[in-house]
Amino acid sequence: MAIEKVYIQKELSGSPVYDPSLAPAGSRTWGHIFTNSIPFSMFGDLKDLYSNDWHDEHGLEEYADEAHGLYRKSYDMEVKWIYKGDKYSANTHIKGFLDYLSGKDGSGVWFKIYCTWTRIGRRHVRLLKVDNNAEVVRNGSGDIIIFKTTLRVCDPVTDITLTV
Repeated sequence: MAIEKVYIQKELSGSPVYDPSLAPAGSRTWGHIFTNSIPFSMFGDLKDLYSNDWHDEHGLEEYADEAHGLYRKSYDMEVKWIYKGDKYSANTHIKGFLDYLSGKDGSGVWFKIYCTWTRIGRRHVRLLKVDNNAEVVRNGSGDIIIFKTTLRVCDPVTDITLTV
């Protein structure tokens, strides 16, 4: 059984594509992070139409762009991540990963993300929040940490495909 992967690339020009599950390399100080759940939206909710509810008329007057169709809303998705590595190594890797997602490391805030399991990718995504309730298993064989982040997908329409 193959382990499906997630690829992340910052939107700044020249940014590399990262597979978070790989071991740290070069200047990247984080790795060994896998996804357990990444609920991309295939279509999502639609934006409300501009409307007028005239008091002296029946019904509702709504305006839609007939040429371009209905527009979609941005959405938030809760992603469950799993870190698996050497004993007492989780803090360094998870902090580095969250610094990368938030842009605190200087890599920029916006990123593209692609999942090989769903075959869905989106651009203009950012970290919205980190859940403080992590599940920790630390024993003689190492660390296993399950943590959640919420990502905001600001461009719910553009499909990103894997090109690496």
